[in-house]
Amino acid sequence: DAIPEIHEIIKVPGLTGVFIGSNDLAASMGRAGEPGHSDVSDSVQKIIDACRSHGLPVGIGGGPVAENVVRRIGQGVNFVMTGPDFLFLSHSIRQITRQLKDQTGPVTHKP
Repeated sequence: DAIPEIHEIIKVPGLTGVFIGSNDLAASMGRAGEPGHSDVSDSVQKIIDACRSHGLPVGIGGGPVAENVVRRIGQGVNFVMTGPDFLFLSHSIRQITRQLKDQTGPVTHKP
């Protein structure tokens, strides 16, 4: 419902930036779980274009996939959230565990 009013919404005094929740937007458009649907993508681009035309920074989630981040930057966003902190912590732990296994071999318990 807000997309047609985006130019008015971003004129709200004190607004310093916009973050697009593409999954939330998709759900509000009846496309839950489909943030890549063309209707949602069109709406995302309208928000980005409106923000850029008013000089307002705009960001969006992109997930931990480099291609998504590059695509979003190409669309004109100023920043991309690449994932929550627990995702990076989990990835780091798995990477360290793999390195340890590679360097030490399988761990066996000796009584």
